[in-house]
Amino acid sequence: MIRLKGLSLSRGSKAILRGANLDLPLSGCIGLVGANGCGKSSLLAALQGELLPDEGSIEMPAMRVVALSQALPQSSLPAWQWLLEQDLELGRSVQAQALAMAADDARDIALANEAWVEAGGPDAQARVMRLLDGLGFSTAQSEQPVQRLSGGWRMRLNLARALFVPSDLLLLDEPSNHLDLDAVLWLERWLKRYEGLCLIVSHDRDFLDACVQHTIHVDEANLRIYRGGYTAMERARVECHQQAERLRHKQDDQRAHLERFIQRFRAQATKARQVQSRIKMLESIQAAPRVASSLRLELPLDEAQDCPDPIISGEDLTIGYAPLVLCRVRRFTLGRGDRIGLLGANGAGKSTWVKHLVGEMHAIEGRFSRARHARLGYFSQSAVEELRAEDNAIEHLRRLAPNHTEQALRDWLGRFAIRGDEALRPIAPMSGGERARIALAALFIHKPQALILDEPTNHLDAMTRDALAEALAGFQGALLLVSHDRYLLRACVDSLWILRDQRLEAFEGDISDYENDLLQRKKASELVIDRQNSGSNRSKQQLRQLAAKQREALKQRLRPIEQAIKACETTMENLRQSIAHCDARLLEVPGHDAIRWQEAAKTRAQCERMLQAQEDEWLELAGQLEHRRKQFFDDQAASNLNGHIAEF
Repeated sequence: MIRLKGLSLSRGSKAILRGANLDLPLSGCIGLVGANGCGKSSLLAALQGELLPDEGSIEMPAMRVVALSQALPQSSLPAWQWLLEQDLELGRSVQAQALAMAADDARDIALANEAWVEAGGPDAQARVMRLLDGLGFSTAQSEQPVQRLSGGWRMRLNLARALFVPSDLLLLDEPSNHLDLDAVLWLERWLKRYEGLCLIVSHDRDFLDACVQHTIHVDEANLRIYRGGYTAMERARVECHQQAERLRHKQDDQRAHLERFIQRFRAQATKARQVQSRIKMLESIQAAPRVASSLRLELPLDEAQDCPDPIISGEDLTIGYAPLVLCRVRRFTLGRGDRIGLLGANGAGKSTWVKHLVGEMHAIEGRFSRARHARLGYFSQSAVEELRAEDNAIEHLRRLAPNHTEQALRDWLGRFAIRGDEALRPIAPMSGGERARIALAALFIHKPQALILDEPTNHLDAMTRDALAEALAGFQGALLLVSHDRYLLRACVDSLWILRDQRLEAFEGDISDYENDLLQRKKASELVIDRQNSGSNRSKQQLRQLAAKQREALKQRLRPIEQAIKACETTMENLRQSIAHCDARLLEVPGHDAIRWQEAAKTRAQCERMLQAQEDEWLELAGQLEHRRKQFFDDQAASNLNGHIAEF
């Protein structure tokens, strides 16, 4: 059990938690949700020991704690080998094996081999390759040096590290942000099999609903845990708020009734006792706390009046970076009422396709036609990072809409929950969610008739995601949405297109059908990998049994030679004793007794010759023993270590 007792945390002058109490189990998956900046990441840092409590304590048993790092890894090693080396315990066992083999110590070799088995060595490389495949790495990307991978793929590699390294407490902060839907579904399945405790910070309600058993809500510097996923938590909060409102109304009615009685009979002496009783009752009624109203957003999307049709069209298109072709499209049209969700694995070319649509890139072959007077709104994956750090929200909007007054810009930002002095704060220290709201405000201020959005929810909290989904659902213009957020896709799009195998084609079905299609494809892929590594996928008990069999096989192979060596050593010891006895006799025999002296000298010479022969035989047997032992472990290295002891 992990216990938070009276825990208070702060970042600078801001109180994040005040006197929070919470008990956590040692297994299962628990979601951690709340508005941006409420302290979710700080709580994870406290559980790692990186942030010390201001008050209270965190009581937890000795645990292997692994967290998803936000720092990009740097290495010249291939991605698979870098990941393999992140398990330090496995690395130590491999080094111990190498040292024991170099020292030619049979006992140390056996112990090192057992430690390697306990660390999961026999199937380590297979597990690495399954992780990378599940997270979308191709074979070529797995072999590519880490430092040559893009930032998004290195973040995926960080996630693979968190999943690969053995842990009892796994802390994942927004693990799905850099994943496509294929990888998100795979991660859900992986987390369901995780045996320790996993805390997940995420704003993806479908992801949380699929893999968590409890949800912790961080609100007003306090923690409250609910049973179930995000949807269940939201339903419970609504019911709690409704109960609080009903109690408040009941108390208001009761208070009003008492006050009427007191006012009516206060002046009557005969009612003085009843009046005093009512006054005490009135004082004893504690007002139920009003439900704190969540910060509301009103993302304004005007009706797309007089929108041309079609807005974008193209024929016989070849998309990519010449000479690299990402996809070929015979015909594509984005019409006035179209609401399209664009799906596909990372690297398939979705963002590149979008850049071609909006004119940031030109097709290798063919061309797009765009309606001349259509107002097109484009939100790129890098929109948040492209904001000028030294600007504030007002300055950013003034650059895009110079004809608006400052008050008009302030009113506009207020609809995106950026109010008062927040509008004058520099963008640099703002959270990703705050920056994303500024980027959306800049996008909507042009009153677009068509929207092309590339992963717009990556930095948004659940509240802002809901507001965006509501706004897009009511938008009358054309919409093309690239997203892995299934809730947003269900709410906003009418048709799905898939970019896969260098083809863009319509998908017959909804997002649930697409999930099933992805799961079937992933299972087929994993089946192939499992078949390739079937010899490595063994349980720990089977691996221990294998190690015992290997030790017994080594004993059987070496026993005849070891017995011969032992007999040889016994004979050599007897001969040395005989020589010592002869030397003693030679010292005792007088010089004039030549016969006895010659017998003693002859016996000693025979013993010397026999000892020399035994020593030669011992050296021969020792060479044979070394050769057999080396041959045995060379065979085991070839079959179990897969030839990677030297590379590790």
